[in-house]
Amino acid sequence: MQTNESPNLPAPNHKPGCHDHASKNFIRGVSRRKVHVYAPRPEEIILEDGVHALSHIPRFNGNTVDPYPVLAHLIWCYRIAAHRFPGWKALHKACLFHDFHEWITGDMASPIKQYQPCYHSFERRHVETHRIRFELSDGLAIKDYVTQIDTEAFYIEREFLQDQANYYWLLDYPRRPLSTIEVDTLRELIEMKPEELRAVFHKIYSEEFCK
Repeated sequence: MQTNESPNLPAPNHKPGCHDHASKNFIRGVSRRKVHVYAPRPEEIILEDGVHALSHIPRFNGNTVDPYPVLAHLIWCYRIAAHRFPGWKALHKACLFHDFHEWITGDMASPIKQYQPCYHSFERRHVETHRIRFELSDGLAIKDYVTQIDTEAFYIEREFLQDQANYYWLLDYPRRPLSTIEVDTLRELIEMKPEELRAVFHKIYSEEFCK
């Protein structure tokens, strides 16, 4: 007889309090280096691992007309920041890396996060680990600007990338009289292949933050 009760699933191997580096709670990037997901260390984070993964991980759980990866979102937020605040490198870098930890945690939708009681502390741990690894500013002013740019990007992405009519309007945008840096760069990014996005990210990183 069927019931509405949840099935008795076997308990996971991981137990609270066992977040040690000898456990098997890790993932590997394309470099084959381990990142321990419950107790990450900055030295475990490899730039290319994150860039590669984020060029494939979709925004909005893949609910866009065409593929739109997290890496494109990061580059777009960086370009908006660089256009509005030229010379403010700390903000540019913070925008470029603000969701970089999602190569490990995934781009989980906010409504789902609300039903994961431990998720926010888990995510904060990875955000802080990546902040240390890439020497990102934790100043409140920069955080506020990153949040503002990220929120604006979210609403524009949702409007143009999840609605077919708006999406095809966006693709035809260069032939329209009005042009903005936000829309122009978004259109450019959505037409890029994963390897092209990775090349753009590395170019930005090496030219602006490694000199």
